[in-house]
Amino acid sequence: MVGVIAAGLVLVLLVIALLVYFWYITIPAIILIVVIYILRNRKPRIKKTGSCWETLPKQEPREDKSNSYRKERRKSSRKKNNGTWREGYERLQNAMLERFNLSEYEAKLVFGERWDNILCKKNIRDEELTLSVLDIQTKIMFVPDYREKVIHIIDKLIPIIDSVIKDNPKTVKKYLKKQLGTDEEIYIQNWEFFKVYKKTMIEVNPENELDKTESYKILELPATATIAQIKANFRRLAKKWHPDRNKANKTQAEQMFVKINRAYETILDNIATTPVNNL
Repeated sequence: MVGVIAAGLVLVLLVIALLVYFWYITIPAIILIVVIYILRNRKPRIKKTGSCWETLPKQEPREDKSNSYRKERRKSSRKKNNGTWREGYERLQNAMLERFNLSEYEAKLVFGERWDNILCKKNIRDEELTLSVLDIQTKIMFVPDYREKVIHIIDKLIPIIDSVIKDNPKTVKKYLKKQLGTDEEIYIQNWEFFKVYKKTMIEVNPENELDKTESYKILELPATATIAQIKANFRRLAKKWHPDRNKANKTQAEQMFVKINRAYETILDNIATTPVNNL
């Protein structure tokens, strides 16, 4: 028994000695054995059936939950932003409707199909809104079809136009100068007249134009008067004969007021068409 144990120890020592001495052979051999063992015990990707080799189904790649979450967050954020923008748009629009005392139907009637874009402003100092209101002012005075369309809310439109004109003097002046030139004061006087009678001065007294001599006489001016003198006398007489300042004799005031404006317009037209050499 002792001899067997001794023989076994000698054999183990011999194996260890060989492993150490021939390490460059034994270590690669051990690694190769381990690799073969792992490959043999791995789950096969294919299995053998009765007559052929059948490929096992591939595992579906796991969905990247973090990426899906980010997409959902972006989608939700876009919806939220769109909702917030729309709410702000409607809030501005409703505030302007309330300020102007107009319903949506009336706003569409006055401003047209784009009424919501025009009224969606933070305040009435917006240039686009101001120009739109000035166009409406011109149309209700000089475009009969438009006036007839909005005549039932004309008393609402007049204060709207006046408030916009009051809050945007620079834009109004620029608009009148570009559109009317020297007729700016006549336009303003027509508006003042229209606010009272819902008609322009031309409609009230549609007579033929005055001649040059009579026009100078109405404005109490000599034929040699300068532009500055003509404008000064026109303002003075228009103020003097304005119907609102002559309520005791309104009919006569209206007639004179119309004549004064006609005379001023005739003189300016005459100056504009007179050759420079004859001035």
